[in-house]
Amino acid sequence: MASEFDGAQDHDLMLRLAERTDAIGHLPGVLYHWRAHAGSAALGELAKPEANEAGRRAVEEHVRRLGLAREVEALPTPGRYRVLYERQRACR
Repeated sequence: MASEFDGAQDHDLMLRLAERTDAIGHLPGVLYHWRAHAGSAALGELAKPEANEAGRRAVEEHVRRLGLAREVEALPTPGRYRVLYERQRACR
């Protein structure tokens, strides 16, 4: 995986996997967790603010690979993004 997604590597991995299958579903339970330590992003979004930008870049690369859009905005809530499609950008 590319180091430009450090802090959001799990997000990038899931997006890349989603590009290769239609067999993704929801499992209503926790399958994975990790121990949080001081400075860990697990303690909250503000522990590693660079992870939010890495996540935005991961989504932007994902939609670029799919040919859907070229711009992704980070929203005020960390970990949330808005994909701007061609028609939306033309209307701005």
